[in-house]
Amino acid sequence: MAGITPDTITPGHSRAARGLLNLSCKQVSELVGMPLTLDIIRGFENGRPASLLARAALQAAYERAGLELLGPKRAGVRWRSQPIIDAAEIARLIGAVGDTND
Repeated sequence: MAGITPDTITPGHSRAARGLLNLSCKQVSELVGMPLTLDIIRGFENGRPASLLARAALQAAYERAGLELLGPKRAGVRWRSQPIIDAAEIARLIGAVGDTND
């Protein structure tokens, strides 16, 4: 992981990552590749506690999609130079682009 651990990923990281990827919470839940409900994602992004497993799954999905989560002194999200998966693979994993409304 790129300078941040799942126990320090913040709701702001998740919201920013979703924004960069232009994905809804539903699409992120599909990208994660494990049962992670919309309620867990939305709750986490709104400040509710989430399990270490849920935070690790979110971070791993964002990193696979080509993002780097910056922590804690430079909190933010940025594109990595080489994504692990490309946009077509992200679309395949989430079952096509579809509706991005939460």
